[in-house]
Amino acid sequence: MAIIHRMDEHLTNMIAAGEVVERPLGVVKECVENAIDAQATRIEVWLTQGGIEQIEIIDNGIGMDRQDAVMAFERHATSKIQEVSDLWSISTLGFRGEALPSIASVAQVEMHTCNGPEATRVRIEYGELKSCEPFGCNPGTTLIVRGLFQKTPARLKHLKSAQYEAALISDLMQKFAMSHPEIAFRLVQEGRETLKTTGLGQLQEVLYQVYGKEAAKACFEISGEDLDARVKGLGVLPQLSRANRNYITLFINQRIIRSYKLQKAILDAYHQYMPEDRFPIVILNIELDEQLVDVNVHPSKWEIRLSKEQQLVLLLREATERALQEKMQVPQIQRMSPIQRLQQPELFHSVSSWQVQEAQSSVSAAKENTEPERVEKKPDEALLPTMDKPTRQEPLKREKGWMKLEVLAQLHGRYILASSESGLVI
Repeated sequence: MAIIHRMDEHLTNMIAAGEVVERPLGVVKECVENAIDAQATRIEVWLTQGGIEQIEIIDNGIGMDRQDAVMAFERHATSKIQEVSDLWSISTLGFRGEALPSIASVAQVEMHTCNGPEATRVRIEYGELKSCEPFGCNPGTTLIVRGLFQKTPARLKHLKSAQYEAALISDLMQKFAMSHPEIAFRLVQEGRETLKTTGLGQLQEVLYQVYGKEAAKACFEISGEDLDARVKGLGVLPQLSRANRNYITLFINQRIIRSYKLQKAILDAYHQYMPEDRFPIVILNIELDEQLVDVNVHPSKWEIRLSKEQQLVLLLREATERALQEKMQVPQIQRMSPIQRLQQPELFHSVSSWQVQEAQSSVSAAKENTEPERVEKKPDEALLPTMDKPTRQEPLKREKGWMKLEVLAQLHGRYILASSESGLVI
């Protein structure tokens, strides 16, 4: 008796939905990627209840005619793969042909699309085609997804609060905006606009919209290349850091990726400039030969496989280190004597606003005094046994908000240690 049978199309679509569309985030990711592939220059996402109740994605891309609008909801239907050789050189973001049929199998979907001569509306409810008819709309495509997972309670119960789901989508849209600064993105949640970019192609402007004015002012350019890859993007000075590595945003050929090893290369470059428990803000796009990247690892397309990963890790670390060294100009003066440090205050200028010149003048005055006054050493003065201590006839005064300081040493190439009237200053 035969016990093996072929599953029907609706059942296979629902299974595929579990891989492609785990939550509202997956719907937005797949549909925005399709809009980018459709050459859209403006993309809007409207959310109701974090996308659980309704998601609306609007783009001004090339649109579709009636035949393509229906075929787009068929299993494994795509315009981006024609033959086997195309799998080894994928240049588009969406290519599997699983997104729309998977979404339509677990939600009510309505699509309005116009390619110029023809405009169509397609309605599908939980995998069943309800209608396909002419419908007046603007050029481009609008996809409305309602009641996600309402007929699959096992999936619905794993969703978290509307605020949490909306936060995930907001983070995703920010990454899309950073990966494609030439596209104008807009995110509206519960009728309130939370993200809007101009699409002028300026990454620093997008960084300002996402991370704020201080981050935009403290950013610097990172660039580098070798025979196989080119790296370009922005980093933010270590003075602005974050509590986790989620702010290290990496793209391969403008595709959002997750890669622990590539993130680790960035962290290694920043290591000497910030504490162990803090992480930098970095946005980098890596242009790589498409044949060196395997994006067909998982249906969600977050993971990738690289042919020359170690080479790319070295390139990322060296490019970031070089850019940081140019911006930070950390003085290497750990081996200088205390007097030498005071005689070269310009070395401290790039890392401190303290008036080191005042300490230098104090040393000069002490050296000109041929018979220095004998002063009994106190415990704290034993830190500088070879240094002539200047006489102080007047109490220290504050100038421009800072007390006069006497430089003692530099710690780990990062911190200047100085003494003041009240004690040790770092």
